[in-house]
Amino acid sequence: MTVRALTDDLMMADVPEGDVTRWREVIRVTDQGVVIRRRSQGRVVEAIYEADAQTRSLTRVVEGVQFPLIRQRCRRFVCQPTFGEMVGSVPRQLTVALHLEIETASPAAGIPAPPLVLETSVSPDFLNLRLQGRYLHQGLPR
Repeated sequence: MTVRALTDDLMMADVPEGDVTRWREVIRVTDQGVVIRRRSQGRVVEAIYEADAQTRSLTRVVEGVQFPLIRQRCRRFVCQPTFGEMVGSVPRQLTVALHLEIETASPAAGIPAPPLVLETSVSPDFLNLRLQGRYLHQGLPR
């Protein structure tokens, strides 16, 4: 569910007011996680993913509504954007690497099990179309 929510948010990521020079505002890595500016019902909203080291939980917050994704089992969460060739000050391609480590249940013998490690890369297609100058309209590409 966590990877699906992140992928959906990244696939709908968009630059503010369609201004590609503001591309750095779309995906911001923070000390606790990541903030993704995404399209939602014709406007841009922030989807915030916060990993709490004390509770080992990962939460998604959109417009003040909190959605718990992983409770008390999140060991590590990394969402790191990488950029391709730059044209002036704007990248032509952006890819986001996701890394998630989740504690698994310990066996009855009391020996801790290794964490479940999920790694993938997401190419935010909608955002990349904007960056390449191939999608100039508001709303969803058709």
